[in-house]
Amino acid sequence: MRRSRNRAPARHLLIAAASALALTLPSLSAAHGPTHHAIEDLSARIEAGGTSANDFLRRGELYRIERKWDAAERDYDRAAQLAPGLREVAVARAALYLDRGRPDRAKAAIDRLLSDHPDHSEALRVRAMASVALGWPLEAAQDLDRRIELVPHPTPDHYIERARLLAGCGEQLLGRAVRGLDEGIVRLGPIVSLEFCAIELEMQQGLFDSALRRLEDVAPQFDRKETLLERRGEILTAAGRVAEAREAFAAALAAIESGPPERRGGRAAREMEARLRAALGAEP
Repeated sequence: MRRSRNRAPARHLLIAAASALALTLPSLSAAHGPTHHAIEDLSARIEAGGTSANDFLRRGELYRIERKWDAAERDYDRAAQLAPGLREVAVARAALYLDRGRPDRAKAAIDRLLSDHPDHSEALRVRAMASVALGWPLEAAQDLDRRIELVPHPTPDHYIERARLLAGCGEQLLGRAVRGLDEGIVRLGPIVSLEFCAIELEMQQGLFDSALRRLEDVAPQFDRKETLLERRGEILTAAGRVAEAREAFAAALAAIESGPPERRGGRAAREMEARLRAALGAEP
């Protein structure tokens, strides 16, 4: 894969992008309760004679979460001995290398797995994380593109994850991030989370009219108009259209005040009301 070394973003942007890819391996889905209790349960099962590779893999993942690197690696070794073909062990090792600040080793490990199993979805995600840490955001995005192609029924989170990765790598990739969200909207429909993420990124680009149109697209999905009106006011404020923004904030406040008392008394409503009053009280 070709390296985009000359386009590597600054370190602080890489850190922001990496935060969009917090890793959760499938093997952890069965862990229950606080981590140390889950470790105790698995240890008791193993000590009682359990020889399941999955038990060692799951315990290794829990050790990794607790940053007990050596214990995690020992369990991965044992899992690999019991089930040499278990692909999740390679993914877990790569995640461990990432946690220990060795993205080069993580990428090398995951490259070996993907050379034999190019359609391993979670391996693609881990390699994307390694590529971000190494300063290769476009390669990371390509892996996430492939991951979305492989998922039979992608969720909004798949598209948002990719968009936030790209957005965190610099202004030059904001347009691509929005286009990726639009792909999700075409496939899944005008889902609020996708549209709101696109609105946020378009505001960063100064595309305020487009952001306002998106807000209109999701309006039918809201029964509480104050939420949309507050967001409209925020977009108009960012666009410098102060008078229109104040109108939106005032309309949102009126919508709250005209609503049933039980709705207005909720914490979210009180916080919104405070924000709106502060916005209306601010100097233009």
